[in-house]
Amino acid sequence: MADTSGSRLKFEFMLGGGPPVFMTYPESADSTAWDVGAILMLDSSGHLTQHTTGAAGTGCFAVATEPMAATADGSYDTVVHLITPMSVFSAVVCNATTASAHPDPAMTGKTYEVEKTTAITSATNTWVIDGGTTSNVGAYIIGMKDTSATQYGRAYFIFNKIYGQESPFYSEASS
Repeated sequence: MADTSGSRLKFEFMLGGGPPVFMTYPESADSTAWDVGAILMLDSSGHLTQHTTGAAGTGCFAVATEPMAATADGSYDTVVHLITPMSVFSAVVCNATTASAHPDPAMTGKTYEVEKTTAITSATNTWVIDGGTTSNVGAYIIGMKDTSATQYGRAYFIFNKIYGQESPFYSEASS
């Protein structure tokens, strides 16, 4: 499968309606450029940098709406979708090592890893829901975008434990 917008993580809608949360931040000087749909973090100077290691976890901040600028040295600002408890994204469901998993309604209400993979495309900036790896951090599945058993089908999810603990709607104030 070619690295297309169809194979990338993508913003879908807000739970409860309303506008998505867009913000503008300066880009860090990264050694590996990101693409649309990349998961981003803030570095120690408040610049956007790509989450580069393994599964998405605590610290993930936003999803890229455009590729990284060639001059990413802090002088270029980019618009991103913030990761919030109300932001619904979708991603291809596959097994990140074999590309064999499919969307399945039984995944709803469970959390699976979101990770960068080359299993479905040779591009290094493709983020997927790893249907073969349940996790306590990653994509909390809220429904299927594509029908069950669709090869490279997509699922709707909110990020879990990226911004809190235990449940996808946890806040410090509720503890």
